[in-house]
Amino acid sequence: MNQILSKLDGVNALGNVLFIGMTNRKELLDDALVRPGRLEVQVEIPLPNQGGRREILQIHFERLRKKGRLSRPLCQAIDGIRILAEVGDEPNPFWRLLRAVPRSASRRVSDLAAERWTGGFSGADLAGLVRCAGSLALSRARLDGAGVESLLITLDDVMAALVEVKR
Repeated sequence: MNQILSKLDGVNALGNVLFIGMTNRKELLDDALVRPGRLEVQVEIPLPNQGGRREILQIHFERLRKKGRLSRPLCQAIDGIRILAEVGDEPNPFWRLLRAVPRSASRRVSDLAAERWTGGFSGADLAGLVRCAGSLALSRARLDGAGVESLLITLDDVMAALVEVKR
């Protein structure tokens, strides 16, 4: 902390230089860091709304989608297209985890970005959800003995990942 403060104080006035610091724990910032002349301007960035969550999910799933690693129901749920998906439609050894998902939720997922599924998630939380779903799909592929070549992330994987992430 002392080094940062001394560097901030020792900087000569430079035109067109902007120093940006970010934290999700504002209460832990040292008062000396946010006094006038240092990092005095504070901008709060709120959690994403439903449209923002959809966009973030699309960004994080994009590479997997382009490689054909996402099931069709999952692609529709990411894009917010109304579908009916019964738990068990796609094989998933993590069915016990799905019991924690509300019964009505496991029957119909029309929009993964909806408040009931990912409301209150930050961009980092959504990235973690995608990684967790990929990990569950990879575990299933290993159990099946098919390997990475047959990796397919399903809506059931994402639902199980939601249970894991919300713990």
